Amino acid sequence: MKEGYLTEWTIVREMALMGYSVTIVSLQTGINNQRCRGFFNTLARQGYSLQYKKRVRSSFMFIRNREEKIQTSLLMLIYIGLLNLNGGAVHHPIQMPILKKAFELYREIKKSIQNYPWTDLDINDAWSMAQELRDNDAYIKCCRSCALPYFTSIYQRTTVDCPFCLS
Repeated sequence: MKEGYLTEWTIVREMALMGYSVTIVSLQTGINNQRCRGFFNTLARQGYSLQYKKRVRSSFMFIRNREEKIQTSLLMLIYIGLLNLNGGAVHHPIQMPILKKAFELYREIKKSIQNYPWTDLDINDAWSMAQELRDNDAYIKCCRSCALPYFTSIYQRTTVDCPFCLS
């Protein structure tokens, strides 16, 4: 087995088990979709349960109201905070280990707050938002009224500006 193949297999395996779609794994690693799908099929034959997402969602699909904007803001603020702690920058390639940690922290917060109408964001949505930040299609804005930061995207379907004070 070639060393490059083993490295590819390790990266694809880790991303697949974390819940990333074939498309995102392909985009992130540079491995073509067909080969990624082959890796995913091998994992499935080995008994692993994988989520097969047919498409990658943008903020257009999951920022439709105030609650969703609060939740996406929370997730992206965690990601940016971890990036800053580790000397990273939003406009550089997506930092996969940091995004994974941010998503894990977001899920822990979701578990600790039970009586809230949580949106079903997954790791693929987190990657899409990080990509929008990287590509300047989204940004963190600070509210002029309440001074809280929040995530906003050019693709979102809500007219809510600040989700916290509704200004």
